[in-house]
Amino acid sequence: MISTNTYFPLTDQFKVSELPGDLKNGYEFVKKLTENHTTWKYYKDDEEIKEVVDAYFINLDNFLHQKLVKQHPELNRGKENEARQAAIDMIRTYVERGDTIEQLRQGQMGSHSDRYSAYIKGNKVFISELKLKKVDFSFPLQSVFNEIKYSHKKEEKKE
Repeated sequence: MISTNTYFPLTDQFKVSELPGDLKNGYEFVKKLTENHTTWKYYKDDEEIKEVVDAYFINLDNFLHQKLVKQHPELNRGKENEARQAAIDMIRTYVERGDTIEQLRQGQMGSHSDRYSAYIKGNKVFISELKLKKVDFSFPLQSVFNEIKYSHKKEEKKE
């Protein structure tokens, strides 16, 4: 994830001209705010500025991630089962405690660890990292939810 610690060096690794309009505007805003990429003092002093910049970081990270995966499809090769398991692991506790699929959809749910980064958006579970390496997987939330419910019922019958 992009942060104030990683942003300045990252600016040398992408072409501003290749960014979509909203990200170009964000880039120019941050460049001006940070006095040509030299200081974060205004970011740290103003909560509204911090929110705007943090949203820009998220959008830029998503854009760069999608571009990377499109350019290097081998990043995903052989990792689908691991990604599916990460999606299951992320929501298992919630499903087992009785949360409905609608509650999962409406919540702002995400998880980041050294094993995976995942989040729910709409009707999908997105996996963006596995073992700190970028990937691009998504699974239907309903499918993952049903898999957990089914396996949980099987385990209850064994007992």
